[in-house]
Amino acid sequence: VVLHAIDHHDGGEVALKIPSRRDPDTLKRFERECAATLDASGGLHLPKVHGTGVDPRVGPYLAVEYVHGENLVEHVSRTGPLSPVVAIRLGKQLLDAIGRIHRTGLVHRDVKPANVMLTEDRAVLVDLGAAKSDAMPTVTAPRTLVGSLRWVAPELLRDGGSTAPNERVDLYGVALVLWYALTGKPPYFPLEDPAELAQAIVD
Repeated sequence: VVLHAIDHHDGGEVALKIPSRRDPDTLKRFERECAATLDASGGLHLPKVHGTGVDPRVGPYLAVEYVHGENLVEHVSRTGPLSPVVAIRLGKQLLDAIGRIHRTGLVHRDVKPANVMLTEDRAVLVDLGAAKSDAMPTVTAPRTLVGSLRWVAPELLRDGGSTAPNERVDLYGVALVLWYALTGKPPYFPLEDPAELAQAIVD
């Protein structure tokens, strides 16, 4: 659950994220997201972290920069595909964000247009809820797909999903985001059926 809130320390707007449930697995995933967000924070193209902790009223929380703007899906729906020049600039900014994440030993694992926020002068890659490093404990069951099917790398669907995500899956995600930005259509459009979509990705 993400709320629009005010940081009482500096009066700034924040996106306040709290876990949707309080079961052990959900809380462990949320703890992992907080750690990943703190590790990768900084730079222009990732949200600034305001704080994380446990509040007696709302429980565990993660407060990050509230990014004013719209995500790439909303922007393309409103204005149409990006020009090549703008798309190149977007790609460079996303690679900057991904590079910062990878330098901390993390993999984002869910790079997609809905997680790319656009402001007047920059792109911001948000939502490290799926991010993971080899050192982090595994919470999801083996062979459980993490991320959004349409935007997932083919190798994660092959061999029953036994391949561990690495930095290449994020680069593949950036490539698909740029495809969408330039064409206005998601990859494998107009397929919607999950089984047909998965087969098209693997093929």
